[in-house]
Amino acid sequence: QKTTGKKQYAYSIFTAICDTVGSSYFDSDERTMPRTQQIIPRYKLILFYNIKPDKQDQYYRYMLNGFVPAVQKLGVYMHMAWYVAYGDHPMRKIEFVTESADILRQLFLSDEWDELESKLKRYVDGYQRKVVDYRSGFQL
Repeated sequence: QKTTGKKQYAYSIFTAICDTVGSSYFDSDERTMPRTQQIIPRYKLILFYNIKPDKQDQYYRYMLNGFVPAVQKLGVYMHMAWYVAYGDHPMRKIEFVTESADILRQLFLSDEWDELESKLKRYVDGYQRKVVDYRSGFQL
């Protein structure tokens, strides 16, 4: 595959979450997500929200064992998780990356995405999502 001079990235799927919560939130000792996936990121799907205080454990279990693995199977890979401590913004910002707009279109049109997003909303408030062209670093 021709990369037209763009650097190819390898993302550690677990880095952002596991460094924060450890592996105790996984349903089993085996992690269900692949360690890395090599892609050339072109788009970022950014999710913003606040975790409901009484739903934190359920949220982390769902993200690690349900949401993230399911989205990655559809070709959209977790890139970063941010805790936003300043300003009038939701406190959680999760970034996913993908190589093509078609992959995002397929994701958003799928019944699986509707179910995944609906379940996520049970654990969070102030949910928003947006898609932007990929750029390294923090993006709003």
